[in-house]
Amino acid sequence: MTLRTILRLLAPSLALAATLAPAAQAYERTALGFTTAASRSGACHARLIDGRGVQQRRFTSKDTGLLSVHTQGAGDWDVAVFDAKTGRYLAGGASPDASEIAQGFVAAGQEVVVQACRRSGTGALRADVTTIALKTREAGERQPWSIVTVETPTAADKTRLLNLGFDEVHRGTERTLDVLVHGDAEKAELRRAGFEYRVRTPDLEKLDAANMVANARFARQTRRSDLPSGRDDYRHLADYENEMKELAKAHPGLVKLITLKNKSLEGRDVMGIEIAQNVNVDDGKPVFLQIGVHHAREWPSSEHAMEWAYELINGYGKSDRVTRLVNRTRTIVVPVMNVDGFNLSRESPFDPGNAGAAVDLPPELDQELPISDPTYTAVLLADINGGTFAYKRRNCRVEDGRAPAEGECANRDNRQLGVDPNRNYGGFWGGPGASLALDDDTYRGADAFSEPETQNIKDLVSRNQVVTLITNHTFSNLLLRPPGLRSQGESPDEPVYKAFGDAMAANNGYRSGMSYTLYDTSGTTEDWSYYATGGFGFTYEIGPDEFHPPYAETVAEYVGHDEYAGKGNREAYFVAQESTANTARHSILEGRAPAGATVKIRKQFATETAPVITNEETGETGPPRTFTDTLTDEITVGDTGRFEWHVNPSTRPIVMKERKISDVAEKPAKSQDISSLTPVPPRMPRDIEFDVTADANRLVQVLVNVQQQDDYDVYLYEGSVTPENLAASSTGSFG
Repeated sequence: MTLRTILRLLAPSLALAATLAPAAQAYERTALGFTTAASRSGACHARLIDGRGVQQRRFTSKDTGLLSVHTQGAGDWDVAVFDAKTGRYLAGGASPDASEIAQGFVAAGQEVVVQACRRSGTGALRADVTTIALKTREAGERQPWSIVTVETPTAADKTRLLNLGFDEVHRGTERTLDVLVHGDAEKAELRRAGFEYRVRTPDLEKLDAANMVANARFARQTRRSDLPSGRDDYRHLADYENEMKELAKAHPGLVKLITLKNKSLEGRDVMGIEIAQNVNVDDGKPVFLQIGVHHAREWPSSEHAMEWAYELINGYGKSDRVTRLVNRTRTIVVPVMNVDGFNLSRESPFDPGNAGAAVDLPPELDQELPISDPTYTAVLLADINGGTFAYKRRNCRVEDGRAPAEGECANRDNRQLGVDPNRNYGGFWGGPGASLALDDDTYRGADAFSEPETQNIKDLVSRNQVVTLITNHTFSNLLLRPPGLRSQGESPDEPVYKAFGDAMAANNGYRSGMSYTLYDTSGTTEDWSYYATGGFGFTYEIGPDEFHPPYAETVAEYVGHDEYAGKGNREAYFVAQESTANTARHSILEGRAPAGATVKIRKQFATETAPVITNEETGETGPPRTFTDTLTDEITVGDTGRFEWHVNPSTRPIVMKERKISDVAEKPAKSQDISSLTPVPPRMPRDIEFDVTADANRLVQVLVNVQQQDDYDVYLYEGSVTPENLAASSTGSFG
């Protein structure tokens, strides 16, 4: 147990002092001002720009560490930071307003250019530039991060391994599990615990350096990749932000920019886009939600989510398939939900575009990317944090209950802190497969939905009829569906759920299965979304063996390769989009209301977490906690006065499972002639009473056969004095 954890356990006031390490380090702040009457469009962070609507200020860092630029102003300003000598990109921000945060790494004595671009609005911009000296690694201190395959022949072995605090990578077999280990000390810990292992990836830093070589070569040799956007290298956070703004601007009736409800812990906007025919009208179409980067290091997850947006936008009006699906559905894409963690991982000292290019570069990399600036070669920025932030998993929560101080998340001492967003959702929160230890990479957080990142997704799902959800991750070539806990057994929708997952996996070759097939997990995205709303949710684990492999592999996973060439995740996503449009997989509310009226639906219920584990060693649990789920949505009625609203089931899966005592009997328990010589007038109900015998403790199914083509709705009630509606059928016709 580290000193930090001991202090937090024994004396909270001391813990606070212990976690505020950056305040005692060198700290420099400079204010810069920008004023321009002109405006411009396009990316501010792509390069240094001379022209209207752009201003630049120079700044020299006194320390080696984290550089942060925070801006304030009116309108929409974007900001970027470049190395003054080489023009290399260091940091950027392109949110939809003037409150930008750009963070990257710099070296002492390095001169940088802060560039501000006014996109709209009036007035001036203030930029506060801060550099914080970060703790560096002593000579000979480097301990490599490795991926090892541990022998875990039983489920109990897997649980015991994860309870030791090792970071799982979601790859394994019935008899093995892969985890991350840091240096010889953690390997020795495995041996002391009686585990046998073999090293699969010996040094992730060297692997990243090799991948840099491959990425530079791929970008140089590729004029336009096979991705819908033509992209040839991993995006930075500013790329995502700028592209979403540009797509919404270029396609105003098709694409809408959205900003999620909560800012991140470090104060960033979390952005997304919606894609639909008449996207600015809430017209009741079924929703497909694509999410990337719950885990900061999993860069392909955001790339694939973003490329799906391009797939739909580029194909609309050109591809019959795309046009038909866009006209029948609404797609929401949030490419980066964990913005703070992703930015820290992406800008960590491995990127040749950063000051961090001073990583202990192998000769072949130096040949590919010659770096002449002595600042880059003299100061080995890999010694900041040992380069390990490239493999950061969690968000930037350093201490429960408060936002991190400036630079605190990037402090090397806090590398092992943060909440795993994909263990923080309310679905079975607090159960097996998530840790209650602060320095464990699957730390679940102080409570269900304690983090702004998961609150954002909860709010987004709760305000939309998300009938299909995909949360993208890396790696292991898996396509997973609920539940995450073996103890839950199959979901009530398992036959349809399995067929849906298998249909997607048939296009990318991933292994389709329930999430608990490797080990238990709790507090995951789709476990909450499915059990709260009934909408189908899946996890994609993209790629076979790396968190962020060479970019060419990310392209290949999207478009398909080998026997899946021409399919891949692109075609798997099409299967998901087509399922979203399939009315047999969700409900429809039809009705009339005055044109222009707003129609609302709302459901509120109490949700229990799992029994909350209070001691990981013994498995001791306390009672479940309860939180409130509120599902609400609204649509605007069109000019005809009729509406068709595609919604999720009204009965939650957990309730459906509790109510289902058995399957319907093969033979009818009772038949009754309800024919009438007098036609039933339209919209005038006719009640037919029948009795269910006391011993018929089964699921009841009522079939109504109509002899001629007509349109009837059927409702099933219990009781005659104050009847309670049990079920209904309101399809287009009976015949």
